[in-house]
Amino acid sequence: MSVLEVPSLVGRVVRLEPLHTAHVDQLVAAASEDRATYDFAVVSGDTTAMMAQVEGLLRDFDAGLVVPFVQVDVAANRLVGMTRYLTIRTRPHATTPFAVEIGGTWLAASAQRSGINTEAKFLQTMRTGKKPEGVAVMPPMPVDVYVNMKDEDLKAIFAYLKTIKPIRNAVRAGLPPPAPAKP
Repeated sequence: MSVLEVPSLVGRVVRLEPLHTAHVDQLVAAASEDRATYDFAVVSGDTTAMMAQVEGLLRDFDAGLVVPFVQVDVAANRLVGMTRYLTIRTRPHATTPFAVEIGGTWLAASAQRSGINTEAKFLQTMRTGKKPEGVAVMPPMPVDVYVNMKDEDLKAIFAYLKTIKPIRNAVRAGLPPPAPAKP
């Protein structure tokens, strides 16, 4: 069994739940919508292929390689796709990852451009302290604080951030992660 914890991540429009084989039929239904945008992700279109994909992801989870989630549209209480943490990197003799990537995402056509993916990536980033490409969110973000925030607090932050108009500015490079403590 994987040493990685799989939390449910709950936002206003999306709920990320740990992937299970019981999700296969709902995943096939979501994947059966218009498939024109599935150029960059593997999206199985029938029950047998989807079961094989889900079982493969669960084996990878057990090996500590990925943390797969289903994405649920909160308003409709309907499963609309998958996403995962992948490329999980740990230092030798450490059990907690120092970096992960967020990806392997696909959404049903009806869920695309709905805000579900944006909120899902926000929740995943805030829970890991890593951007989707696996790079740590560096100071001034207090990683040790926000990774333990309550779902309600994250929802409020996300809602607030959506009210702010975007600006163009140069973002300085972050600081490198601290070296591991010596025993």
